[in-house]
Amino acid sequence: WLDLRALHLGADPAAALLERSRVALSPGPEFGRGGAGFARLNLATGPTLLTDAVTRLGAVVSAAPC
Repeated sequence: WLDLRALHLGADPAAALLERSRVALSPGPEFGRGGAGFARLNLATGPTLLTDAVTRLGAVVSAAPC
């Protein structure tokens, strides 16, 4: 689980990150009310794809006003 509340991307930061980084995360709200502001990153992939996804997410997070 990624706690993205400090990035102020709304209740479903997965949607904003999909748009900005082209990385699909599981939206926290799909897992219940406590999931607002969170997203789930599935690590079940190869190291090359995971590295690319984390790099793209990192670029968005670095640019976000916190």
